[in-house]
Amino acid sequence: MSTSVIEPGTRLAGRYRLEKRISDTGGSSLWKAIDEILARAVAVRTSIPGSPGSPRSSRPPGRPAG
Repeated sequence: MSTSVIEPGTRLAGRYRLEKRISDTGGSSLWKAIDEILARAVAVRTSIPGSPGSPRSSRPPGRPAG
């Protein structure tokens, strides 16, 4: 079971419509999506907030906690 709150049908950046989650790995998910401006299939990677390597992580990757 995924911990992601993003679900199929979610639109990102007013352009990408997520269709199907392909995989979940190390704090991120890979999605099949449609670029609605170019009208073609693309892959989109989303980060799970707070996971290592996430842009909103409270510490840099590779740095031990504490």
